[in-house]
Amino acid sequence: LFVILLFLFLLILSTFQTHLLLFNQGASPTHVCVRVCVYIYVCDALRLLCVKVCSFVVESIHTHTDTKMSLAIVICILVIGFSLLWWTCRGGGKSPPGPFGLPIVGYMPWLGSKMNLTLTKLWEQYGDVYSIRVGSRQLVVVNGQRAIRGALATNDHFAGRPDFFTFRLVSGFDDFSPAYKRRKKLILKAMAMFTNRRRAELESVAAKAVGFLMAELKHAAGKPVDPKKPLYRAVCTIMGYVCYGQHFDKDSAEVGRILETADEFARTARFGVLCDYIPWASWLVRKQVAKFVDLLRRIRAYSDQLTEKHVRTYDQENLRDVTDFFYKIFTTQVEDGDDDSNEYDRDMLKGLSGSLFGAGFGTIALTLQWAIMLMAKYPQWQGRVRRELDDQIGLDHHHQLVWSDRGKLPLTMATLCEVYRYSSISPLAIVHKATKDCQLCGYEIAEGTPVLFNLYSAHRDRTVFDRVDEFDPGRFLHEDGSLDPTKADLIMPYSLGRRRCGGELVARFEIFIFFASLIQRCIIQEDALNKLDLNNYICTLALHPKPFKVIFLSRTGEW
Repeated sequence: LFVILLFLFLLILSTFQTHLLLFNQGASPTHVCVRVCVYIYVCDALRLLCVKVCSFVVESIHTHTDTKMSLAIVICILVIGFSLLWWTCRGGGKSPPGPFGLPIVGYMPWLGSKMNLTLTKLWEQYGDVYSIRVGSRQLVVVNGQRAIRGALATNDHFAGRPDFFTFRLVSGFDDFSPAYKRRKKLILKAMAMFTNRRRAELESVAAKAVGFLMAELKHAAGKPVDPKKPLYRAVCTIMGYVCYGQHFDKDSAEVGRILETADEFARTARFGVLCDYIPWASWLVRKQVAKFVDLLRRIRAYSDQLTEKHVRTYDQENLRDVTDFFYKIFTTQVEDGDDDSNEYDRDMLKGLSGSLFGAGFGTIALTLQWAIMLMAKYPQWQGRVRRELDDQIGLDHHHQLVWSDRGKLPLTMATLCEVYRYSSISPLAIVHKATKDCQLCGYEIAEGTPVLFNLYSAHRDRTVFDRVDEFDPGRFLHEDGSLDPTKADLIMPYSLGRRRCGGELVARFEIFIFFASLIQRCIIQEDALNKLDLNNYICTLALHPKPFKVIFLSRTGEW
């Protein structure tokens, strides 16, 4: 009788807590009623099953017909009952609180299509640090500027990576270790050497890529056009030079294959992520998972081919790109007899270049998509940025913008900061892991716990930003019009700490050149028949705006 009552109590408790959460999160009455009806139906079926099973147990014990079976059933019910009781009360002590989820799927049914918004609403309810079960994984979610910086910027306690399915397939997502630290040091050193020694060439290639983009926009001058494909083709030409020293032709079959691969990755990656959180579900989507794995294999094979070509043609007197700088550092350490040089083997070299190309290619183009959409939506800010460019750089659009120009353009840089903040294209940092037992905001975090950093919440933190849902570049300026570096440092589009993106400098450089050149040479307008909706996006690993169209007009008649 105790077991029966306990089981029924837990079912009723789960019903109450689940729908209380729906009300707290602002669900409509219709939505809640439908959920309640479905849940009551399911729970009634479970209760009926429970009563029948328990009646059978009581009867079999009374008649002594099958003592072993009765004992087994009683033990199973006890295990299930006390497991549910533990699961319900798991937030006690100093563990982070969090919402109640369902068996097997956890809180997944309520995450919705815009997980960034759901997690941010839970932040308002539970505070800077809370726990949530997603599938079979118990995660700790960290929110807000104070908590995120306290966790990432001060120590290595959260620099690990959990043993996820997708992490085992992609280079650069291994756990925090001496090997990882050495590799990250190599990346930062190579990127610094490349940007310092080849900056003039990089600026020249960026100018050519901008020219490619202008040529494509010219064909649709004055007509609504989706800028996604032209942007991706132009960015691809730069990343080809940065990573492999190749000046990809934007109209070549090779660039076409790269764009198709990027689209295929966006379609199939979610199946890999599903396996991260519900590993046993892989057999349900085994065909899609197989396609995802095969796609990663083809991407790696293409990267390996380009890297091998580099190794064969390497000339230490003529370093062409980041891959050459990687290889130079690798060979120097081998020649110096570095005991750790075996870490920098050929496979590692291939993985580094491929990861840099893939990550940079997508995030740069995506940021520029958001920048174009925001400039069309807020023409008053677009006009102010254009006036600053005219005053400081000049009206001659043939003048090549360079990275050092940013010091003369505080409003332009403030606008880019606001684009980063408002769009938050990487709303959630790639999942980290606690490397040791530690405390965060007064809560105990056990070693090995997966930790999710909600960067979207940091960019919507009302303790440091006012009017968080408005687009206002002025928030990053002093009263005298100069850039406020303290406010600018609050933006974290490339994460923080040990796992901060190693290609950040190149990404910021390219985004600045493209953005400033577009505003200098074009007027971007919203189409009256295709109104822009800034909330119309898809939340996956990044925030992808759904297809939109804007109008590009040449300022001078020349493109």
